[in-house]
Amino acid sequence: MLVSHRCANLAVRLLLLAVPWAGCVAASANEAPLRLAAASSSSSAETEQLPCSKVYLQLAQEALRRAGIEYTCEALPWRRAQMMVELGEQDAMVTLATADRAEYSVAVDEPLYHLPLHAFTSASHPRREELAKLRHISELRSWQVLSYLGDGWTQSHLESTGMSVAWSRDLATVLNQLALQRGDLTIAAEVEAMPVIRALGLSDRVVRLPNVFDTLDFKFLMSKQSPHIDKLPLIAAAIRSMREDGTIERISLQAQSKAE
Repeated sequence: MLVSHRCANLAVRLLLLAVPWAGCVAASANEAPLRLAAASSSSSAETEQLPCSKVYLQLAQEALRRAGIEYTCEALPWRRAQMMVELGEQDAMVTLATADRAEYSVAVDEPLYHLPLHAFTSASHPRREELAKLRHISELRSWQVLSYLGDGWTQSHLESTGMSVAWSRDLATVLNQLALQRGDLTIAAEVEAMPVIRALGLSDRVVRLPNVFDTLDFKFLMSKQSPHIDKLPLIAAAIRSMREDGTIERISLQAQSKAE
């Protein structure tokens, strides 16, 4: 009430001076934008513009706009991004809802995006045809899998079961290593890998194989320490409306056509 009275008194004085009152409104609604963390694909300048334009982040940003929530989107190494959400230094991220992440974040129940995971390999790999015939995770045991730090799927489905995984700092490094045949394959989403492949000039050296090893339901996750945590119902309603009016399907199809 004290802030309200001060604003009212200031409004009277400003009106007498014929000065707009918007400054007082801004001061009373001085809330920091929601900070949306994106996984950076590389530390290089040529790919740094890609992370916030990933399809599931496009969908998240549309949901925030519909909910009337001001936001920023920052690209960070994926492991650091998750740690910052855990510490409350970033407010939200879009990823797989896991038991570990549930300890420090709350997920919107409505999935934002269904993410198929493909195998990628060198176009000149001598056993490329064999790789293309793989269908089950267990079949990856005899191959050298490459991945990047923070890739929870590979860690939980492959490394934790005893499979050999060679880790790199980011997806761009992994793709460059595949092009040089310093590993057999990596498991990644087409909508994430293909833009990076093109940006690095590897379109004729790294290829997506037809096998799909899993499909992930990516959700909007909010840090339990975020001051925006009370806005989750608004975000959930926005995501539902996007699914009902076809926005999610439209943006997803556009992203898929660009990735092909």
